[in-house]
Amino acid sequence: MKTLHRILAFSALAFPLALGGCTGQEKAPLVAMSIHLQSSDMMPARLTRPVQLAKPPLMIYVKSTSELTERMLTRAEIDNSVGGPYVRFVFGDHGRVVLRSLTTEYRNRYLVFFINGQAVGAHYITSTIYDGTITMFADLPEEDVKKIVAGLQPAHLEKIRAK
Repeated sequence: MKTLHRILAFSALAFPLALGGCTGQEKAPLVAMSIHLQSSDMMPARLTRPVQLAKPPLMIYVKSTSELTERMLTRAEIDNSVGGPYVRFVFGDHGRVVLRSLTTEYRNRYLVFFINGQAVGAHYITSTIYDGTITMFADLPEEDVKKIVAGLQPAHLEKIRAK
C-alpha cells in the first residue's frame, strides 16, 4: 500500500512535466485520455488496478482496460460555470453510444479519467448520459487543465487518430 501512495505522489509531481510544463514549448502537446470503469468486487484482481481519488478522497479499483479514449472524442472544453476547473468531454457517435451504455448499466459507480496514464478525476454515475458529453472535475492547476484541453482539440485529435 505504501508503494501505491509513493507511486501516486510521484505521479502527481510528474504530471505537469508529462504535459510539457517545464519545457518552454508553446505548442499544445498531444494528450492521451482514457476513461476506466470502477470494477465490481467479483472481477479478478489481475484485471483491475488500484486508483487513489483525490476528490472524493477514496481508494477504488478500476478495470485495467479503458472504456473510452481520446480517439472517440470530438473535443474537450473548459467549463468554469460550476466553479473550479471542470473539463467537458464531447464524444462522437461511437463514444456517445458507449457512454450511454455505461451510464445506463453501471449506476452508482465511478468512471475514472486518466490523462497520459495518470488518474486525474472521476465522475460518479447517477443517471444515464444521452448526449455523449461528460464533465470531469480536474484536481489540477488551471494551467494543466488548459494544456489538457488544448491537446484534445479537433486538430490534435486528428493527429492522434492518424497514428
